[in-house]
Amino acid sequence: MEDIISVIVPVYMGEQWLGRCIGAIRNQSIANLEIVLVNDGSPDNSEKICREFACIDDRIKVVNKENGGLSDARNAGLAAATGAYIMFVDEDDYIHPDMAKILYETMKKTDADIVVCDFCLVSDKEEPVYPSMEKLSEPVCYEGREVMNQLYYRNLQTVVAWNKLYKKKVFEKHGYIKGRIHDDESAIHFILHACKKTAYIKEKLYYYVQREGSITSSRKWNYYSDGWQAYEERLAFLVENGYGQMAAFTKEHMLHYAVTKHKILKSQPEAKEFLKHMRAVFKDMMADKAFLQEIPSDLRRRYKCFALHPLLHSVYVSAETFCKKTMGVIRAVGRKIWKIKSLF
Repeated sequence: MEDIISVIVPVYMGEQWLGRCIGAIRNQSIANLEIVLVNDGSPDNSEKICREFACIDDRIKVVNKENGGLSDARNAGLAAATGAYIMFVDEDDYIHPDMAKILYETMKKTDADIVVCDFCLVSDKEEPVYPSMEKLSEPVCYEGREVMNQLYYRNLQTVVAWNKLYKKKVFEKHGYIKGRIHDDESAIHFILHACKKTAYIKEKLYYYVQREGSITSSRKWNYYSDGWQAYEERLAFLVENGYGQMAAFTKEHMLHYAVTKHKILKSQPEAKEFLKHMRAVFKDMMADKAFLQEIPSDLRRRYKCFALHPLLHSVYVSAETFCKKTMGVIRAVGRKIWKIKSLF
């Protein structure tokens, strides 16, 4: 294999997991890798660990930079990468020994611009266990508008940065937006727009580690406002570039996002102005009658209540839930009465 795959690992406060992560990359079943470790100004021993690995493996390149966040570290890795192909691995995760090989061979077979694999959720306490990959699934490919449509059909697999092999050229016009928390969601539509073809395989080759302490309840309000901003920008991009189906799906997703995150944001005083903005955008979308007709009637009623007032939405949902439970009890009692009658 003459082509080089540049595997980019953003590093920040990763001394606890770096050895496992780098070891999994070094042990790939193909050797033509360039391993780019981007030390994003980490104050712990991460840089030292990176240097130690670089001393024993000349495929490793260490990039040191001031702290700029995950998106900035990924961009620094892209700038330093010399390979024609790119993979991202997060410092606390690890990968199957055949991941690079399988993705590369699939890319050569399909001529896709991005090859996507599935992933496993694993506990930080688990020891790596790698199943045999002798029998592989046939890749499923998408071209044209269907490339972008996978944000609907395969949303999670499509959005995240780390379960993929990319042709580096898809990043030529747009990388990741510096400072973004939701850097994947802020950039994926640009990346997919640069693709003529994508391929998906069923194999679970990436091991996404669930760490203790990664609790969603500890997230600050700007985590959610950043996500909303990503969706607003994506919607504008999709409309501008004629992705009508995905624009409608993004609107639906934004309505759901606003309703489900409102209570969390309401509890954080700093989010007051953002909440006003989010509700204003929500009401504008609810004024689009043609769009509303595409939404299931039960959801449409809920969203209309929320547009009037979030409290009304809560009351409506509680009443709806009570009615469903009551009807369930009535039906169960009716069935029992019918059985008793059938005995006589």
